[in-house]
Amino acid sequence: MLMSTLKEYEVDRNQKNLTLVFCGTKRMCDQQERSLQRANFRIAAIHGDKDQRQRDEALDNFRNGKITILVATDVAARGLDVKKSLLRPFEKHL
Repeated sequence: MLMSTLKEYEVDRNQKNLTLVFCGTKRMCDQQERSLQRANFRIAAIHGDKDQRQRDEALDNFRNGKITILVATDVAARGLDVKKSLLRPFEKHL
């Protein structure tokens, strides 16, 4: 369902279509990251089991458009510093 929603909004076609996906568990973040990478989406996951360097690299890549999808646990997302103007809001409960 997530993959079809991302394709519907064409987040894989434009570097400006940045998308944050929030997952309830670290395991789900990793599963979504692997699944979407296999489908050729530019994605990274951040959560508490990633070291600080990995989290910083993922966030930097998201800010500069190298990845268009950032998957995070709700806990990891609390400290995110992303300009609001970068994000196009849509909400879909999966």
